[in-house]
Amino acid sequence: MQYKKLINFLPIVVFSLSQLSCSSITSTVNYEAYKLGIEKSKAPLKYLADRMAYHTCPTFEVYNKTYTIPVVAVMTYVDSNNINYTSALGKTLTELFKDALIRECKVRIIEINLSKYVTVNSHGDVALSSDVKDLRTKFKTSYIYQGMYTLTRHQLIVYTRLINVRTGNIDKAYTDEIPANDEIRELHDE
Repeated sequence: MQYKKLINFLPIVVFSLSQLSCSSITSTVNYEAYKLGIEKSKAPLKYLADRMAYHTCPTFEVYNKTYTIPVVAVMTYVDSNNINYTSALGKTLTELFKDALIRECKVRIIEINLSKYVTVNSHGDVALSSDVKDLRTKFKTSYIYQGMYTLTRHQLIVYTRLINVRTGNIDKAYTDEIPANDEIRELHDE
């Protein structure tokens, strides 16, 4: 009797495992199609910004319901090789990312000069200054986005962090890369 139940159950397990392996193949194909789409796209930075926003939406969960944090601040993306200089590429990435955050995450972004509240040392480490409580009280925000990028010969690698202003913890982080083209190199050199 037990063997009959096992024999009836075995095809279900085999089918489930085959579906599991197929879904992983599908996701790999989709990722490759995504990469190919970016390479052929006329707006690779926009696709990159959309993916960054999607993966770092500032959300929290209470009683199995997901809520979006309504107000965030975004720092300008800086080159990891020279964090004291903001290039046209960094400014473009920042503006595209803000647009994607508003569309994808439905957040409001406050426009403030974060240099008063955030310092970056020579090693690229982010520190919150003593005036950071103003971000929570005066501007009603509890999260800031900090981002850096690295341009290599063949690709642009972008790092994005969602930092909790109250704790200083990185609540979400995302890294992505796209093939470097002439437009990206020109923006970087400006």
